Amino acid sequence: CKFFHEAVQDDFIDFILRHASLDELPVIQWTSKAEVASFLKRCEHAQNPEVLYRQGMVEFFYNNQIDLGRELLQRSSNSGHTVATYVLGIIFLDSGDHQSILRGRELLNRILTKRSNNKTSRGEDVEECRKKSRRVIRQLWVNNSLNPSQSQACNSSRCTTGQKNVNGWSSNYEDMSDCEICRCNREFSHFTKMVLGVN
Repeated sequence: CKFFHEAVQDDFIDFILRHASLDELPVIQWTSKAEVASFLKRCEHAQNPEVLYRQGMVEFFYNNQIDLGRELLQRSSNSGHTVATYVLGIIFLDSGDHQSILRGRELLNRILTKRSNNKTSRGEDVEECRKKSRRVIRQLWVNNSLNPSQSQACNSSRCTTGQKNVNGWSSNYEDMSDCEICRCNREFSHFTKMVLGVN
């Protein structure tokens, strides 16, 4: 009975840690207190998607640990973290490997074309991803940026991208006349500019 009680209690604590909010904590703990470090380690052990996302961003962009960063972002994405899925899609587009680029387009388009049940438009998810990824990037000294010229050619005769002003992030999410490649190229371009501090 005591073992069962402890197991249930441990599962409950893991559940709480898996869903704990980290909004008040900086991404990098420059002056880490033992309690905060212990809390974050316990959240990581409990597979908290936000902790995995933040660590993935730090490893990929700050520590230049590309594989570890991708792995952490993938684990976060697998747990349903929308922003991790968005960033992972961007990172895969930069890989240069055809299969990874296809995977990146798939992930990114999942966000760009998604309309959540509790959101009024598909743009709310995209705006949230942009805002949250920008907030994390702005807290890092970026040592690993993406290649802003990495894009794919669009061959679609139905694509209307050439007729639009694409100097900034598009805010008209209901207009899905761009082809998948052009939507991803535009998002990738603006994300890389943001990482470089241009946007």
